[in-house]
Amino acid sequence: MGLGLEVGILADLKDVDEEGYTSYVEDFARLNIALRAEGLGEHVEPDDLDEVFSCDMMGYSRIHCLRRIAMHLALGHPVPAPGNRETDFNGVPTAEYFDAFGAEKDMKYQHLIVHSDADGFYVPIDFERVICTPSLQGSWVGSTQRLRAECAELASMLGIPSGMDYDSDELSRAVSAQLDPGRRSAPRLWPWKRAEIEPSNDLMWKRYAVEADACLRLLTACEASLLVKAAIVFC
Repeated sequence: MGLGLEVGILADLKDVDEEGYTSYVEDFARLNIALRAEGLGEHVEPDDLDEVFSCDMMGYSRIHCLRRIAMHLALGHPVPAPGNRETDFNGVPTAEYFDAFGAEKDMKYQHLIVHSDADGFYVPIDFERVICTPSLQGSWVGSTQRLRAECAELASMLGIPSGMDYDSDELSRAVSAQLDPGRRSAPRLWPWKRAEIEPSNDLMWKRYAVEADACLRLLTACEASLLVKAAIVFC
């Protein structure tokens, strides 16, 4: 099991899973209660689309790696080393970030960070602060527009080439090298040898390929969400 993203969940389930469809209709009703409580317009989830979007986030660790970088940046800390299978997520300044968020501070990257990694929704409505609604799967509701802006900023910071797809062979090879660093030849992939030497931005995405992969998958889901006016569902 792992994290998946879907845009158009009702349209996908309507004719194939009556129970699942009904369950999500009820979820969207609860979601709209939360939106109204915040003074926002309701989200009308379409249940008839020509095409739905879905992708696998390839487990949970990739989005954790992206959130880890975002959290460090939001707190003014240096960018951490790239994540891999041995990354200790206990070292992420989670408490510091969430303490600040809980104190009503306007934290950067909150729509990316303050969200479940297994359930929850992003709706194509622009609002500033992530919404907590315990009655809903995942408890958190984010804005597609804000998530898109946050991921676009991170994509720029990582130097992800314009037009790169998350399923590109080049990105896949870089992800494999990052996840299993013992299998790669570091000098061949990136020429710097000292930690104090900053990599050039046009190669940074290769070094942080896992984070870039998660970023591109989220950005693609955001584009689909805005195009068809459907929620991004973590499932």
